[in-house]
Amino acid sequence: EVVTDRWAKDFLGIELPPITVCTADLRLPLEAPCHELDAEDPIEALRVLEHDPWPGTPTKKELAEAIRTAPRRSAQRRRLFKEMQDALSQERARLEPRLQALRERSRTRRLESQQARIAGDRTWPWPLHEDAALR
Repeated sequence: EVVTDRWAKDFLGIELPPITVCTADLRLPLEAPCHELDAEDPIEALRVLEHDPWPGTPTKKELAEAIRTAPRRSAQRRRLFKEMQDALSQERARLEPRLQALRERSRTRRLESQQARIAGDRTWPWPLHEDAALR
């Protein structure tokens, strides 16, 4: 500020008015949905169930390891990969009602999180705030 004031006086020949800055943590009075913390995070549960529907068992790890150790570009490797994909498809079909419920809960959780971020934002322009809040 001192440098700017000196520059304006020396080069422009003007005296700048004093500037005062005031900061505050103001938020707009927006209602944000608050989701209760479930014992289970639906987003993480959905990810796990879609990609490893056999938690606690080495099924997918064993299949992936067998694929990895099979000779590259071999019929054996293709067969093992197809077996794993078929097993995953069957398991996902069996778990579809649970997966669908988790997808819906995940969509709701994401929407609530986005709304909470917007409502908690402290960077809304000052003209959007009530005069009383600014005072």
